[in-house]
Amino acid sequence: MNDLLVPIDSLVPGDSPRLGGVDRTHAELLAESADELPAVLVQRDTLRVIDGRHRVQAARLRGLSQIAVRFVDVTDDEAFLLAVEANLAHGLPLSLADRKAAAARIMRSRPQWSDRAIAKASGLSGKTVGALRRSLQASDGDSRVGQDGRSRPVDGAVGRRLAGTLLGQHPRSSLREVARAAGVSVATVRDVRDRMNRGEDVLPPQQRRTGRTVRFEGGDHSVLRQLMTDPSIKYRSGGRALLDLMRARPSTVDPNAIVGMLPAHCRGMAATACRQIALEWSEFAAVIEGA
Repeated sequence: MNDLLVPIDSLVPGDSPRLGGVDRTHAELLAESADELPAVLVQRDTLRVIDGRHRVQAARLRGLSQIAVRFVDVTDDEAFLLAVEANLAHGLPLSLADRKAAAARIMRSRPQWSDRAIAKASGLSGKTVGALRRSLQASDGDSRVGQDGRSRPVDGAVGRRLAGTLLGQHPRSSLREVARAAGVSVATVRDVRDRMNRGEDVLPPQQRRTGRTVRFEGGDHSVLRQLMTDPSIKYRSGGRALLDLMRARPSTVDPNAIVGMLPAHCRGMAATACRQIALEWSEFAAVIEGA
């Protein structure tokens, strides 16, 4: 397959699995290198860059007007799969959050794929993909398909919380990238971002009143108490490690007292961090259930 020189300004940023977008430092390192920049992979009918956004930026920094391109004829979904595959194979490594978001998108577009196939495509373990699938099935059980053909949760709270987490982790991501990863609209991500900037909850008041609440049957205190008194747990090193993690619980602290000590501009970030921890616990629980 022959590479062609095309004007850099004719290329369009494509669907990148990188939630944080182009890493300026990495692009500068490529620009300063004496090596020739390899051809970038481009979707022929849209001129979207599938793989090579850092090389395109490096070429601009070098003052070049053209760059070598390898065209491929693929659909948008196929282009995203190629982008993930290429970014796993070379260049700046994808972060864990990038790979999880990619796996979630692949899972939604190809629900018939096995956990092993998605794990291979996204660079994750089969167990991690399995936990992610169970988490998505739990949150998307009641969903609707919008005019854009994408499935979104009816209550929207799950997507809003995930969007808030992604914005906190990757503040430089575009609204479109976060919307795609969280399964919500760009307008929703914009609203979530504005609420975080104002130090507000990412959920509007009406969603906080009607949002689903998940509780352990019989009360979470009783479940934890059973674990703490079970000899098979408390006398094993793994069990003790788990109990140590569980002892630091929000129910032991008055949240109003904590909020009173937080500057207003930090509350949005603190709330985002709490939600991220909650998501990690959810994945932790899914791994335990699936073991």
